Amino acid sequence: MVKPTPEGARDYIVPSRIHPGRFFALPQSPQLYKQILMVSGFDRYYQIARCLRDEDLRADRQPEFTQIDLEMSFVAEEDVFAVVEGMLESVFRRNLGRELKIPFPRMTYREAMHRYGSDKPDLRIPFEIKDVTSAAGGGTMEKFREASADPAALMTGVLPVPGQAIASRREIEGWEAAAKLMGATGLAWARVKGGGLDGGIAKFFTEGDTAARLIAEAGAKEGDLLLLASGPRAIVLRSLGTVRTQIGNQKFTLDPKEFRFVWVHQFPLFEWDEGRSAWTPAHHIFTMPLDEHLAYLESDPGKVHAQLYDLAANGNELASGSIRIHRKDIQEQVLRIIGMKSEEAHHKFGFLLESFEYGAPPHGGIALGLDRLVVLFSGGDSIRDAIAFPKTASATSLMDGAPAVVDPADLRELKLRIEP
Repeated sequence: MVKPTPEGARDYIVPSRIHPGRFFALPQSPQLYKQILMVSGFDRYYQIARCLRDEDLRADRQPEFTQIDLEMSFVAEEDVFAVVEGMLESVFRRNLGRELKIPFPRMTYREAMHRYGSDKPDLRIPFEIKDVTSAAGGGTMEKFREASADPAALMTGVLPVPGQAIASRREIEGWEAAAKLMGATGLAWARVKGGGLDGGIAKFFTEGDTAARLIAEAGAKEGDLLLLASGPRAIVLRSLGTVRTQIGNQKFTLDPKEFRFVWVHQFPLFEWDEGRSAWTPAHHIFTMPLDEHLAYLESDPGKVHAQLYDLAANGNELASGSIRIHRKDIQEQVLRIIGMKSEEAHHKFGFLLESFEYGAPPHGGIALGLDRLVVLFSGGDSIRDAIAFPKTASATSLMDGAPAVVDPADLRELKLRIEP
């Protein structure tokens, strides 16, 4: 039981009988405690840690789950990568009887989003997003021309889907509906046929070499299907990334035993919350910015990328970690940017900030989802398959009926009252 702190999800709260009106939280992770261990002189730590988060459930999320958690002092991210790769290589060799090729490929968050529209790309899918803003703008379609006139804010992206010129209109409409759910205004299409374009938007590319140029920039071949989206860059990439995943699973044979691991790093540290008109942490607030981005902390937080990294495989996030902030002044800056005043920061994180005053070593770590790893290795569809008594989608326990009503006498002893 730990002190309630904001870590990106809601805490499960435990009332204290001995200290009425005060509460513990069940740990979302050992994050702050393992950092304190590094400051205190331990140079290495690992734990099989049970974590609990009050968040909405999906196939890869449960209220309680297990992490393989580690932290190390005097490391850079490549040191953390090497430890995790060595562990997985050993597991594959000894327990799965397979050789795993290491090191895994690395790509920045920007590259992952630009090529795959996802920060956990499935590298088994044999096509990726191409930026065809210039070539598409050479046609006569107004939306494509608007994007080519403002490439800093807008883009036209395309998915060159191999061999899917045979796709039906009904299938294309289904993929368009998926793109619209992610914010796209629509999904344009054309077939590559006879060295040119056929159907859909082909009529907008009849002049000169406009069709040939679009095909070339898309990297498409005879018999391929082009699916295009145009608009704000983030929306285009996100919507095409969703469509790519959907088509990959529908139209291609993706071997569940072919494990394509990839490190994605240098994530943004902050994101803008329109509702609050304020910066919020994109992941968590204890991550060291890239050295070259420290100057932007106060002047332009949106530019700041951090020493954050995820390990993904086959479209699933398996691990997440970072090199931590080990300087009090930088940690206080980050807390100020998300709107946490000094008094509140010291109330919630005083024990961490004070520890930095004694000379904290550079340190970093990572946590791998044990349940997710088991599902990946066994070919399941959900981490429920790897948990003995999983919760339902509404966060209830089918076996014992939890959560349950508490006896009024217990509530009185805890000085709690249920409001109607």
